[in-house]
Amino acid sequence: PCHGKTNEKHYGRPHIAQQDDLKDKEWEVIKPLLPEQGVMGRPCSTDPRRGFDAIRYMLATGCQWRLMPSC
Repeated sequence: PCHGKTNEKHYGRPHIAQQDDLKDKEWEVIKPLLPEQGVMGRPCSTDPRRGFDAIRYMLATGCQWRLMPSC
């Protein structure tokens, strides 16, 4: 029998843009490990979580940055 529906509550990610994006609990583990915004330079305009998800997507698929999905 297929266990897709059985595991959907635990592994399902319907609220996120891509299936391989981080869950909230996973992001809470990663977030403290990232460096904070420095004093010098322009303020960051990109959500660090979305950037992290994009880098993970590129590493997993071998996709070139310019071929990233728009979402």
